[in-house]
Amino acid sequence: MAELEQLLAQLQTPDTQVIKNAETQLKAVLKRPDAVSLLMTVLGSSGDEFVRQIAAVVLRSRLRGHWNKHLAGNREDVKAGVLQLLGGEPVRLVRNSIASVVAEIARLMVAAEDGAQWPELFGVLSACHGAAIDEQRECTYILLTELGNVSSEMLMPHHETLLAMFNASLADANAKVRTAAMHAVSALLSYVATNAAMGEEVNDDVTAVAMRFVSLVPALLNVAGGCLQNGDESEVCEVLEVFGTLVSTPLPLINDQLGVVIPFVLEVMKAEMFEIQTRSAAAYVLNSLCQWKPKLLGRSGFVPKIMEVIAWLLASSTGSVAGDILTTPMDDDEDDGEDGETGQGIAQSLLDMLALNVPAAYMLEPCMAVVQGTLSNADPSPSGAAQRKAGACMLAVVCEGCQ
Repeated sequence: MAELEQLLAQLQTPDTQVIKNAETQLKAVLKRPDAVSLLMTVLGSSGDEFVRQIAAVVLRSRLRGHWNKHLAGNREDVKAGVLQLLGGEPVRLVRNSIASVVAEIARLMVAAEDGAQWPELFGVLSACHGAAIDEQRECTYILLTELGNVSSEMLMPHHETLLAMFNASLADANAKVRTAAMHAVSALLSYVATNAAMGEEVNDDVTAVAMRFVSLVPALLNVAGGCLQNGDESEVCEVLEVFGTLVSTPLPLINDQLGVVIPFVLEVMKAEMFEIQTRSAAAYVLNSLCQWKPKLLGRSGFVPKIMEVIAWLLASSTGSVAGDILTTPMDDDEDDGEDGETGQGIAQSLLDMLALNVPAAYMLEPCMAVVQGTLSNADPSPSGAAQRKAGACMLAVVCEGCQ
């Protein structure tokens, strides 16, 4: 064990040759049947947090090869030992890495046996969820995110407990706990929706749990809104990506939540201070609705507001981009977007999707109302001219899409 700890410690030295020698020796040690036991011993006893962190990462990577070959007789000891390490680790980064080890064990269990369960794991999760220390509560949802990504089936029998935990943690006083809970809910919803979208079988239990979890969407959006205000746009993009996936599934997962999802999406699309990728991710949710649930979008009552946002995006051109749309063929692929995405491009694409997919009974009247309002704008200022250009652009795009 001392030899392994020393080799792991050498990986943080600035000497490249020392690192290479340590890696060579590590390969031999990690082939030993007792490698997992040695790594767990180092993880639980080393006073160097770097060594513990590396030990956890290496342990996770080696579990797959050792699980069936060397651990058939003592898997329960490994499972119990890892849970003990998770509960006792004081350093956040190391604790999160141990959570990844736990998730890998769960994945191996599910892969080997349908319906595999690990009751002791949920005992630890419940204890961490109720902890007074913020980082321990956060770890609960970091682990649930990992589990949701690799072994969601193991979570299903505990959905009532999880729903209660998520409802509490999405409103936790600590922002990191709220964000971690948001990730966990997103992972579970994405898992179920992706399987359904790919045509894979989703059993009734999974579907029922997914429908229950969708009730968390308003609370999820509250957290996402906080992340957006704090500049954590990557977190918001993750939630938007989940919404896009939920929309594309044949299951009616998102149907009852459009009343909160669409206003949030439109708010992000109009936020000029945000990165264009974030605004594009928001538009993608609406594009997906156009493609997969056009009648639902039409009946939602939000088409007029969507048209207003499209007109606003077109009119907010910093140059003559709106005019360029009028003179650029809709199928012109010669320019592959060297300048990247723009708000006007996002608007044009969304309007085209609306015209092509949403029934005219829901789409044409709101669109023409906005077009008429913008074209009749008599303001001689540049702002008024931009409004009129936006209306002309919308008319051109809709005519093209409705052919």
